[in-house]
Amino acid sequence: MSIFKGMMLALSLLGATTVASAALTVGIGSGSGTGAISVPLTLFRPAGDANQVYSLTVRYTFNSPPLSATFSNVGANLPANAAVSCGTLGATLLCALTTNPATAIAVGNYQLGQVTFGVAPGTAGPQTVNTTIIECTDSIGNALDQACGAASGTITVSSGGASTVSYTGHWHRPSESGWGLTIAQQGDVLFPNWFTFDSDGKPLWFGMLAGARSNGVGGYSGLIYRTRGTPFNLINGQQAFDTVNTVGQGTLTFSATNRLRFDYSIGSVSQTKQLEPLIFGQATTCSLAPGVNLDAATNYTDVWNNPNESGWGVHLTQQGSVIFGIWYTYDSAGRDQWLSAVVNATGSNQNFTGDLRQITGTAFSNINDTQAFTSAPVVGSVSFNFTNGTTATMTYTVGAISQTKALRRYIFGTQPTVCR
Repeated sequence: MSIFKGMMLALSLLGATTVASAALTVGIGSGSGTGAISVPLTLFRPAGDANQVYSLTVRYTFNSPPLSATFSNVGANLPANAAVSCGTLGATLLCALTTNPATAIAVGNYQLGQVTFGVAPGTAGPQTVNTTIIECTDSIGNALDQACGAASGTITVSSGGASTVSYTGHWHRPSESGWGLTIAQQGDVLFPNWFTFDSDGKPLWFGMLAGARSNGVGGYSGLIYRTRGTPFNLINGQQAFDTVNTVGQGTLTFSATNRLRFDYSIGSVSQTKQLEPLIFGQATTCSLAPGVNLDAATNYTDVWNNPNESGWGVHLTQQGSVIFGIWYTYDSAGRDQWLSAVVNATGSNQNFTGDLRQITGTAFSNINDTQAFTSAPVVGSVSFNFTNGTTATMTYTVGAISQTKALRRYIFGTQPTVCR
């Protein structure tokens, strides 16, 4: 028996078919939909049946990615003396019900949970989920009947066309000002950086390269890593990072274009944060634009870096004539650090200048709906000069250190984002 030992299950969806067994009726999911389909798991034991159902297991097989499966309300309506479990193993989802062999399931209708199958927008062709009852036994291990063991069905999910929504920008939690999450999106790949504070209050940043959607309702998942590298003033045409350590994992789920749920686990710390876009100037809309010539872009919202010095960069969010920027790099000891700046256009939309600040604050694990930053002193200045939509220079002064760095818009996906 599988790790999700024995169980019951019934699926009904749209024109779902059902198969009657000696002890129960199982609905096998069938039908089609766009984007995502939710399938109720149900079990029905008719009156007059004497069999004591011991286990029933239903298997869903699908291509992952692009399809994904999530389950909810599992065990919300159980027969007495029964337990239900659902879990994924690669591209297979198993849902199983086990009952006490000494106690028959009471006559009745049971809805045991719900499975949602989703597909990323733009996925070619309809995607199919195959459902099969792989176990159906009574209290002494006899198959209840042939039909129960052989029953199967299909669910078809279509993408509904390509999405043009881009979540590129700076996201924050207003009640916890001082930390945030920057996102650059290209196609169905996100490049998030999380800017927050370490246990000693110093600024730290985590990276997370989240690949294809993990479900069909706006979710992206990836590993969270932390890096060390060359002190910012010593980076000179060579790779800037020295070490990359995986420290946890995170999931970004968008319920709307302006609503983001950020779930993360780092070590023993697991939290959920509700975020929204940072608004500080003229409203900006970002969208995916396959085939666009970014050289002509006049909004510079994106992540920028020097291709020869991978490991550091700046994320810029432009609204009107104001840019909010975060520079992620390394301090004199090689520890990750970030500095922030609000820069204003000076005479044209190609030159922006402002102060650099180094923020300190509450350790990320202790931030709890109160202001996160504790100080934000000015430590220097920075200016950005854009030659076009993909090429720029960054000139900064921090203390006695002044440098000019060549920057390019970072390209990591097939469909760039354009903000207007």
